[in-house]
Amino acid sequence: MSMPRRTRVTAAAIACLLAVLTVCPALAGSSLGSPEDAQADLLAQRTRPDAARFERARAIAESEVGRAPNEALSWTLLAWARMLDHRFADALEAARSADRLVAGDPLSLALMCDALVELGRYEEAVTVAQRLNDLKPGVPAWIRTARLRFLHNDLEGAIAILDKAANSSGQRGEAAAWTWLELARLHLHAGGTAAAALALDAARRAYPELPAILPVRASLELAQGDAHAALGHYRQALALQPSAEDALAAWRLARQLGQDGVAKHQAALLDGLARLDSAALSRRALAEYFSASGQSARALELARQELAARPDIYSHATLARALAGAGDRAQAQAHARQALALNTPDAQLQAEMAAILGAPSMAREARQ
Repeated sequence: MSMPRRTRVTAAAIACLLAVLTVCPALAGSSLGSPEDAQADLLAQRTRPDAARFERARAIAESEVGRAPNEALSWTLLAWARMLDHRFADALEAARSADRLVAGDPLSLALMCDALVELGRYEEAVTVAQRLNDLKPGVPAWIRTARLRFLHNDLEGAIAILDKAANSSGQRGEAAAWTWLELARLHLHAGGTAAAALALDAARRAYPELPAILPVRASLELAQGDAHAALGHYRQALALQPSAEDALAAWRLARQLGQDGVAKHQAALLDGLARLDSAALSRRALAEYFSASGQSARALELARQELAARPDIYSHATLARALAGAGDRAQAQAHARQALALNTPDAQLQAEMAAILGAPSMAREARQ
């Protein structure tokens, strides 16, 4: 008797799954012997995997598709690799190939939803998220629903759904910690520093070694008015896991505090990361840095590349800032309007786009 298509996986596919599990929190806590259960802990991708191990995982995923193109898991693994590689259009096609082979598989639907969000195809993402909720309600479905609620200006609804997800994700483990961190970020968007602090504490208890806790703690300290402590935690995060996003935040904060030596160090780090970013995984943050530091040509080049590969509202915002810095007000305003198309309740986004659009009163309201 032949095995079902979805479970007939080779040692190479399992090796690929194990390789990804060791470098990405998305499936932390999943049952290694049962790929069908992997979606139970699937979270949005957040960290950069170790380059050498990820290259191996990617190579295995690609070879597995060639070996078994009629098996859904092969395409799911490839979609996963493409998401981590920021090849979102390719990830979407791979996830759709998996869905065509095994319709309604929660793992491929989750990856499909993630890719559609990154591509700015929000209504399609809502449809896929609803399919996921209908077929497999639970933490992965709720996380994606909460993200879409937030993007569509339903912050209260997003918090309620993600609170349910966090409290259902368990008290220990990396996957649980990521969910609590997402909830902390949403509370910060809502101005709820006390609730954010509680969610952050839960993330620490779940997985205290997670480096991403430190930038969220820095954001909380900024919201509480302690910029010096926030800068210290950004620097601690960078010592553990250098990233362009955290270096950009530290650079901006050091400049605001008049700490020229720290700002110079962060600028050197950002310049170094730009030279090393051959895979273009940090293009958005680097475009922001070059724009803010007066390097308009480099900012525009990266921002346009990022929008082409990842046409979501935040890429429109990045290009709007770069165009404004280069003096192209008309084009900057066109992209600022695209960035605000969903009225996403992100105060920084709202304030900066309002400033480009010449609406200072709106900018003041967004900052409050």
